[in-house]
Amino acid sequence: MEIKKIDPLVVEMKDEGVLPRAIGVTTPRTSSHPLGKADHFTTAIWECSPGRFPWTYPDAELMHILAGAATFTPDVGEPISFRAGDTLFFPSGVSGQWDVIETIRKVYAIFIAASSGGPPILLGKNDQFG
Repeated sequence: MEIKKIDPLVVEMKDEGVLPRAIGVTTPRTSSHPLGKADHFTTAIWECSPGRFPWTYPDAELMHILAGAATFTPDVGEPISFRAGDTLFFPSGVSGQWDVIETIRKVYAIFIAASSGGPPILLGKNDQFG
């Protein structure tokens, strides 16, 4: 087992191309850098350029926003705006729309086959975001 230490803001990212289900004229591009996998768990750094797109979380995801700003509007519930410094938890089964305002970079952990249901939760709000 190897312990990894990286600078998540400068690590080399692998281009994953454009999101095929983008909404509107701006097509967001994504890139990622895998960090590790274990039974029922995966983690990586993910980046997305500005744009809007639908998304469903089949598994629970914990994310910490490293850079940028976005809003997630769940199909059920109120929009949640977040930016660098915020931490969010998305229960499995949440669907909605991402609106990336400034290129966003996050570190995430996905808990595969988790089932908690409910709306996304903003765990840590950056004091600079009003």
